[in-house]
Amino acid sequence: MIVENQMEILRQISDIADSAGVVNQIDRKHRRIVMAYTLEPGRTHIVYVRPSNRALAEEPAVTVSSPCTIFENGSRPRAMQEKEAGPVFVSGCQLSASYEILEIRDRSMVVASLVHTLESLDENELVKSLACVAIAAESYE
Repeated sequence: MIVENQMEILRQISDIADSAGVVNQIDRKHRRIVMAYTLEPGRTHIVYVRPSNRALAEEPAVTVSSPCTIFENGSRPRAMQEKEAGPVFVSGCQLSASYEILEIRDRSMVVASLVHTLESLDENELVKSLACVAIAAESYE
């Protein structure tokens, strides 16, 4: 995907977040949008939205994700090695998040994520997705 196209997608997502009343910031360096989701007073999760490397039904897609935990030296948590990366259904969320492991330099990071087509991501869907990945990240054991 061309960088200009990714930036246009980020601007579209930022506009959707603005319309939903969600404070957001475009991180141009990492080509993602950064948002904070408050679960309860004093407890927030950082949530990222970025253009996805894959398309859904031949439509541009975006990934909504929130970090669960980070492991040093690239070691993977035993629970993730034994667990399938299938959907995680979160109480109160119609959507289901999936856990995945991202390898970044000398670290492994477990993230909860959802993928949407850009066309289906409206204000309501964005807010639901933020809640779902934040709750899934919070509930990760």
